[in-house]
Amino acid sequence: MTIRPEKGQEIYDQNATAKEPNLKIGNNSKLAKFIEKRIKEHKSPAAVAQNIRESDKFDIELHCNTIYNYIDKEILDLDREDLPHGNYKTGKERPEESASTTRRKEGRTIRDRPEEADTREEFGHWEMDLVEGLKEKGEPFLLVLTERQTRQEIIEKIPNKKAESVVKGLDRIERRFGVVNFRETFKTITTDNGAEFADYEGIEKSFTGSSIPRISQYYCDAYCSWQRGSNDQMR
Repeated sequence: MTIRPEKGQEIYDQNATAKEPNLKIGNNSKLAKFIEKRIKEHKSPAAVAQNIRESDKFDIELHCNTIYNYIDKEILDLDREDLPHGNYKTGKERPEESASTTRRKEGRTIRDRPEEADTREEFGHWEMDLVEGLKEKGEPFLLVLTERQTRQEIIEKIPNKKAESVVKGLDRIERRFGVVNFRETFKTITTDNGAEFADYEGIEKSFTGSSIPRISQYYCDAYCSWQRGSNDQMR
């Protein structure tokens, strides 16, 4: 059966809008095809989102997390294997995330993170990593926090890479800043999935015991450390 181009376009638009109502992408098949083409050219969703912002062909902006969601919900003709990072196209299957890690990250994945954290337009969104010093030189572990907008860094020495030590390191930083100033300075914090960052309750809870969280923690996707771009670039 032959379908006229205009009819094919109509079917494409209907399929896109039927999958999820009120999409920012709407029935803009031109934009959908632009995203699909760029991803298949090995561009990351973040790079594609930037391309859309810089292009004079489109009058809307899409957040990179929105593109991830469109892929996961099959709104675009793409899947995760089309992404350039962490797709394990080398013949090895990508390791599966453990069930305990998945449960821990529920509501705290990078796609749950506020949009302001990704656009870098608002101060107060941080990335956190742990750097291990040289054992033979007796160097300590360093808890490194990098602010996404300014690239400002805070480095706190901790004795080991245990989750308890990470929490205590944050407690010391909160004490130095003061509780109110800390909450104003630290809105979100993004980490990898390492065991040292597994105690999200301790990371989010103030040393004062207050029921008001001192910060909101979000986790990168498994095996996607590139999602902490600011932190990794500073290493």
